[in-house]
Amino acid sequence: MRPRNVVPGRTKSVTSPPEDGTATPTSSSVWPSDSSPVTPTQPAKAPVQYLTLEDALTLIDDLGVGPIRDIGLLDSALHRHGVAPFGVDAYPSLEEKAAVLLESIVRNHPLVDGNKRLGWLSTVVFLGLNGIELDALDDAAYNVVIGLAAGSIDHTRAAATLRDWI
Repeated sequence: MRPRNVVPGRTKSVTSPPEDGTATPTSSSVWPSDSSPVTPTQPAKAPVQYLTLEDALTLIDDLGVGPIRDIGLLDSALHRHGVAPFGVDAYPSLEEKAAVLLESIVRNHPLVDGNKRLGWLSTVVFLGLNGIELDALDDAAYNVVIGLAAGSIDHTRAAATLRDWI
């Protein structure tokens, strides 16, 4: 049995960088040997505020839609836009996160009825929580929601449209 954190064929152990972003390479590290501090090119952003499952349940109640068909699908849809595999944000902009949230809710179909309404309201509330207000015409918003639900547009195109409405 090989020890943990050792890649077969290597004599050096593999270590992960600290989560606080201050990488301090060691002689056994596979990280670059340059120990100069990394300086960000952009100022730090405020933490993103995400909708919780409880928030979504409140929105469902407020809209009078439902019932819930599968709570797991709803929970999954609420978490997709916040994923960061290997510490890299999969959807870095708020518009992308909002579009992915909308796409996830309308395509996952967690409710028996009202998925598109919940998806749109969740998107507007998510952006509002993060200080963004949309200026979209009802017909244009309807077309984006229907396009995502039908699969005729993807979250990338929806994000570009949301960006135009900010």
